[in-house]
Amino acid sequence: MEASKANDLEWLKQLLAKEDCDVSDAVIYNASQGKMEAVKLLLRHMYEDWGFELKEGMWQTLETAIDAASEHAQIDIVRLLLLKEDENDEIVWKVISIAAKKGNIDMLHVATEIVDTLFGGTEKDQRAGVLLQAILTGQTAAATYLINRYYREWSLADALEFALVCDLSAVADCIYEAVAVKEGYRESVEDFYVYLTDDGHSEALKYMYNRGLDNSKLVGNAFVSAGRSNEVQAMKMLLDTDKVSDQAFKDAFWYASRNGKKEAVVFLCASKRVSAEAITFAFESAGSLAISELLYKKLQNPVEATKTAFRNATCLGRGYIYSFMLAANRIAVVKFLISMGHVPAESIVEAFLSAHRICHFEIVKALVDEPCISVQIAREALQRATDNG
Repeated sequence: MEASKANDLEWLKQLLAKEDCDVSDAVIYNASQGKMEAVKLLLRHMYEDWGFELKEGMWQTLETAIDAASEHAQIDIVRLLLLKEDENDEIVWKVISIAAKKGNIDMLHVATEIVDTLFGGTEKDQRAGVLLQAILTGQTAAATYLINRYYREWSLADALEFALVCDLSAVADCIYEAVAVKEGYRESVEDFYVYLTDDGHSEALKYMYNRGLDNSKLVGNAFVSAGRSNEVQAMKMLLDTDKVSDQAFKDAFWYASRNGKKEAVVFLCASKRVSAEAITFAFESAGSLAISELLYKKLQNPVEATKTAFRNATCLGRGYIYSFMLAANRIAVVKFLISMGHVPAESIVEAFLSAHRICHFEIVKALVDEPCISVQIAREALQRATDNG
């Protein structure tokens, strides 16, 4: 280490020739200082005598040296060491991350060339976080470089929202070009627009709308998606365009109700565009107790709507609606509907017997303690289940 700090190559050569030294600290130090000749000399002593395999513990040393060189922007050292790291792309992506945050385009170019050459078949779709790091640190040039290089592999929805929030208009425009103009992006610009609602990217939605994605069909599809995803801010933005059709509004309300998205349902109810028919249809498909309780108070004919909702929730009616409903939600909804006093005993018995037949045990659990489920009916249900295997 003393020879390295003294920058004395001859002394370093003499020490390495005399004894089997631990070169770890010296490699890391020289890498951070950009001392190419010293690093090359020390590298030879990191390998076993036959020269093809690193000695025990030296992989960690190599990766630490790469990290140190990256932090100190020693591009030539990074290039040399990364070409030795051909078994693990994690360290290469770490270099890319450091370069992105610091806006070091030369380092970015070296590291991305190497990762694409050595690990070209590696899935890159999970690496888009480095782009967000560049955006959050205000590195416009680094962000646009990464977008232009990897837009085919990366989803750019989060990046567009962050770019707009951080007031990086050049980055936002670069993303728009990648999504809407260039060939090869992973999805159509129309799908990209709708997907923005899934994560509530209201700024990105507004930007894309102002760039010309403003037809009523597209806005309607995005509005329905926002309702399904419970993204109220996105719904507000889209509703303010005055291009949400009555059908799109109704569909968004139904999907929000079916998926148990209370905030979206409350927002839509407050807009005064929800018809009595839409409320009834949504109540009959409600996917959570909170939605059932909320919409029940708004029903014009609660008796018939409750009967229909019960049949749906117990898979006697539109059972497909509840195919992905959590068991706890189903039990809570079924018990609530019965507690309203509108579900006839024969419907409860029918649902109980059917639930045994199709092995819907959460429905069985919800109904088994009802007074109309006698011991005889329970035995009949068990026999049906046995007969059906």
